[in-house]
Amino acid sequence: MDYKFKMEDVRARLAHSKAADERGSLYGQEGTDGPGIWLVKDQGTYIMSNASEMKEEGKDGRIVNYAEGFDPDKQEFEEWWVGGDDYVELLSEEMLDRFVNSDSDTLVVSITETQMIIDAA
Repeated sequence: MDYKFKMEDVRARLAHSKAADERGSLYGQEGTDGPGIWLVKDQGTYIMSNASEMKEEGKDGRIVNYAEGFDPDKQEFEEWWVGGDDYVELLSEEMLDRFVNSDSDTLVVSITETQMIIDAA
């Protein structure tokens, strides 16, 4: 499954995370509380900052950016629903650096049963 995100959204969520004093960790796992963004699959598929502070860009609550075609407010259920378990994966600053510092417009996250591949388009 390929998930496509606007690079400007990826850059904004990562900048928010990097500026934060504290970040959440994934289920208490060590090494998952550094700067980065979370890739979330539940009600749609989206990215969000992993910063503990929820207020972002002067708005209350977290800002999420849905993958192209996976926004439950814009697509019918059959169009965005992907079977299987819900999940959260950390896309760390180190994983994203070369993409957010490129001229690319889109971040592509490809997920298979055994791996996750990050690329830009």
